[in-house]
Amino acid sequence: MTFASYAIAALILMAAALVTLAWLPAPAEPVRIHNAVDIARSPDTVFSFVTTPATWPKWHPATLAVEGATHHALEIGEQVTEDYRSFGVRRRTRWTVIERDAPWRWRIESRGKFGEEFSITYTLVPTPTGTRFERELRYRMPNRLASWLGLLARKRVTEESALALRQLKSVLEAETSP
Repeated sequence: MTFASYAIAALILMAAALVTLAWLPAPAEPVRIHNAVDIARSPDTVFSFVTTPATWPKWHPATLAVEGATHHALEIGEQVTEDYRSFGVRRRTRWTVIERDAPWRWRIESRGKFGEEFSITYTLVPTPTGTRFERELRYRMPNRLASWLGLLARKRVTEESALALRQLKSVLEAETSP
């Protein structure tokens, strides 16, 4: 066999492996990214701010725009459409509020057009100086190939989530300044 024959055979094997991965179901457990920050504001103030989609572009670096019910803290069943940038690609998703226990917990979910599933949960805990704000992003991809790509993205998404919480703290605490 020539080198070209080996190269073609290797390419065919790689393509077959990718097709196989694309058809295998995703792992049962979603990827989980958890971040927390202490904010010198009351839980009511933090909750109202983070559950009002019009504020998202002010603190979350991926959010480009929001449409729909954007100017109030969303209730269970309400939806909002978010335009965001992920890995340099502009995307759009529709979030639905699944859980709301003001001012302690709020959860939204979205399903992508290829079957990917996303969930974001905010948990707020009072502290002596304000609020401990926790954000948990969970995502599950539709197949093994997409899951593998999602794991490659995990570091960048984790860094972006940490930046979002630092910016949230900065924005909210700046609003308390005289």
